[in-house]
Amino acid sequence: MFRWLEGDEQFDVDADEWSAFEAHAVRSTSRWAGGVCLLCAGATVILWPFDYIFENTAVEIFELARFRLLIVGTLLVSFAASRLTAFGKRRPIELWTLTACVSFFIIGWCVSAIGDLESRYFGMLYFSSIVTVLSLQPPWHRVASAFAVSTATLGGYLIRSPEYLQSPALPPTVTQLMFITVFSISLGHIVYRLNLVAFVQNLRLESLNDDLELRVAEKTRDLRALLERISTSTEAENTELARELHDELGQELTAVAFTLAFTRRKAMSTDAAPVVLRAIDELDILLARTRTSMRRILGRLRPVVVEELGWKGAATWLLEDFEHRTGVTTVAETELDLPDLPPPYSDGLFRILQEGLTNVARHAQASQVRVSLRQEDDSIVLEFADNGHGLAPTADGSGLGMIGMRERAAHLGGRVDWLEPDGGGVLVRVKLPREVQPEST
Repeated sequence: MFRWLEGDEQFDVDADEWSAFEAHAVRSTSRWAGGVCLLCAGATVILWPFDYIFENTAVEIFELARFRLLIVGTLLVSFAASRLTAFGKRRPIELWTLTACVSFFIIGWCVSAIGDLESRYFGMLYFSSIVTVLSLQPPWHRVASAFAVSTATLGGYLIRSPEYLQSPALPPTVTQLMFITVFSISLGHIVYRLNLVAFVQNLRLESLNDDLELRVAEKTRDLRALLERISTSTEAENTELARELHDELGQELTAVAFTLAFTRRKAMSTDAAPVVLRAIDELDILLARTRTSMRRILGRLRPVVVEELGWKGAATWLLEDFEHRTGVTTVAETELDLPDLPPPYSDGLFRILQEGLTNVARHAQASQVRVSLRQEDDSIVLEFADNGHGLAPTADGSGLGMIGMRERAAHLGGRVDWLEPDGGGVLVRVKLPREVQPEST
């Protein structure tokens, strides 16, 4: 467990997060180190002509030219090593530190021939250790690399000109160089710590997000499974209730019809009063309405009509019933029939069309609905379009009717899309695979 003080709280980093950050540091350094080498090499070459403008002696120009050639060569070799060698790919931070040490050793060695420790040339070398700030190194590694770069800078200078070891400017030079080195270590540590905190927090957020997505997916599967069980149970109850109504109430109504017909014949044969005959006629009308209502209720409880009439007959009955109840014209653009429509689709498509027509009646303010059923490659496509005012601006597919249609299609491995054609209204497209592929729960 690694602890970092963050404000008044401790920021804990476990071993896995630490390993992930170390891998991130390697990848990060690998991405930018080669580019920085090429950038520095290019800048070194571009600034070369200025040596002839601002330098006065041939020695200065020669030493600076040698410095530029050696630096460019070192940087190009480092770039090639970072891309072509196993060491450069696995250890980009160490390669970057080595490149900095070699580069500043060369700079110190070249500068020692054109200026003493108090010259402007060596003054620029005080900040050599700043380059270590760029790499994401652990604290003790950073200390070692920063002091290594500073030592290489001063060592290159003194190796070529050992007489400066007796210079009175050496102690303050070393002191100032060490101060800037410590400053570089501190600045680098702040950068490192900020990167560590940001990386670990981002890592934890990603982990929480993945966990949340997993939980949402699990809950969604559970809810869909629950919805399917409820739907199946409700369908079974509706089926049983529809059959009881059909068998028992249907028989009762048939018996009432026979009794009513018998009563009419008797009344007519005995010259019954006209009021009795009118009452019998009214009962006959009421009986017909009761039968119509019963068929409509049966159709809503469960598409028994699909079993009795088949998909085509059931769809035709549904459209006629819808037109009769709402006054909205219905147009079947195809025969609404496929010879070998699998049984699971019959109930599913009927329910989807039924719910879609209900939505049209409630929300669309349409005067016409056009319906088509066709086969496209390996899919069955049911489309119905109205000429109403289109989808409401707030419609987001979260209405119960739309959810029910979507879930029924999903259970058969298909989908439902709501489109707005250029001519206005809403086009509902239901697309199901030819072979039933229930959605996994």
